[in-house]
Amino acid sequence: RHHVFMPVYVILDASLLCTCPASVIAYSGVDALTQAIESYISKLATNLSEFFSLEALRLINGAIEEVFTDPCSRESEDLLVGSYMTGIALTMARLGIVHGLAHPLGSYCRLPHGMACAICLPFAIELNMQVISSKYKKMSEVIGDDLLTRINYFLEKFKIPKTIPSLNQFSEWDKIIEETLASGSTAANPLPVTSNEVKQLLKKIAGG
Repeated sequence: RHHVFMPVYVILDASLLCTCPASVIAYSGVDALTQAIESYISKLATNLSEFFSLEALRLINGAIEEVFTDPCSRESEDLLVGSYMTGIALTMARLGIVHGLAHPLGSYCRLPHGMACAICLPFAIELNMQVISSKYKKMSEVIGDDLLTRINYFLEKFKIPKTIPSLNQFSEWDKIIEETLASGSTAANPLPVTSNEVKQLLKKIAGG
């Protein structure tokens, strides 16, 4: 990312959320949640990035449901700050396979980015579990619930589908796999992934 894209000042104005459709809050909120999780488990994570990731996870988890129901609520500030903190964390640690997959999936399946992230997230956590068990436990402690249980609760609450059946109609999975493996996000995934792992993820995401 070129330095010209880096802001000199950042204004966080939670009042802007008051006019956001609930779907935008849900998709963007779960995208931010995904960024907190992926930056925390990234193989490039540091003590400093992990601090921002976990604090963001705590804030987003505690605010997203209330803001989805009432976007003008006090919790909107926590959601906004948590989202901002994930940006700080991912700048240091990058992300993972969820974002590596979500970009081509969003493009080829015409999905909002946050929806694509939300659908991929549970499958990616299960894939990575063998190398993130201690961090998974820590994240569950931070939110006061089993992490996957909580994520699936949010998907139900926000009416986000758990699979992408239309993916079965897309014949060029090789394109998605190629773009996923070329992603800088995938490169930071805690578990090294090959085309085989990506293909297995796609099968699950398609509902197979």
